Amino acid sequence: MKRLPIIVLALFTSGIFCASAWNAHGHSVIAYVAEQNLTPKARKMCHHYLRHTLPYYASWMDHWRYCPGYEESRGWHGVRVNKNNEMHNPNRTNAITQIDAFRRETKQYRRMSDSTVMENIKYLIHMVADVHSPVHMVYYNMPEFKQDTLSLGGRRMRYHDLLDGSPTRMHKKWTIEQYNAHLESEWGHEKRAVSRGTAEEWMVELAIDSKRLWKMMPNGSEWNNLSSENRKGVEHMIERRLYIAGIRLATVLNEIFEK
Repeated sequence: MKRLPIIVLALFTSGIFCASAWNAHGHSVIAYVAEQNLTPKARKMCHHYLRHTLPYYASWMDHWRYCPGYEESRGWHGVRVNKNNEMHNPNRTNAITQIDAFRRETKQYRRMSDSTVMENIKYLIHMVADVHSPVHMVYYNMPEFKQDTLSLGGRRMRYHDLLDGSPTRMHKKWTIEQYNAHLESEWGHEKRAVSRGTAEEWMVELAIDSKRLWKMMPNGSEWNNLSSENRKGVEHMIERRLYIAGIRLATVLNEIFEK
């Protein structure tokens, strides 16, 4: 079996995180934002291990989780929380536990093989992005926040599918460079403040944001019939979460390679 670092907890592979949190473009945007905020040393080290850019591997985890030897990673794309915004079952691995584990382990990169460091970085690129997506927050025993369906132009679709494609839908044909420039102009003033925090603190923040999102987008609603205030509120939240995911990914990688 392919080595998967820090497998010390019971596996969480129930399949509740069945699709990518962002589409490929959204994941690439987050990775590009992170790359633009790496320190010179962290950028050099990431290139040394990856032999490529961060966006190149942004969606890697979505594809490889179905390959033999990577099955354990299927549960590492999100997290379940209870009504108090706490992790429902901290004894099962999820994206939050694994971000902490890989972040901690990879600080010892000088004692690790290049291939293991490379794989750890690829996991972090994807998991940090996933835990900033509202559709990868699952509320245990709270049916009022169940992800159901709504319509877009009369076509029924899952919440997951609508939000998954929102980075592309909001700004069609934008390159990741254009997206980064836009996000930096809109949210750059928050950079220092949002870069702080632990993965668990990010989880609590996401839980609060996700509840707000479901209230702006009631189950069964038609997107085009939502109030302009709610539509703008959803898009505002999505853009901000793309940006802070990139900033926090940069913070994680800068921290790993700071010494």
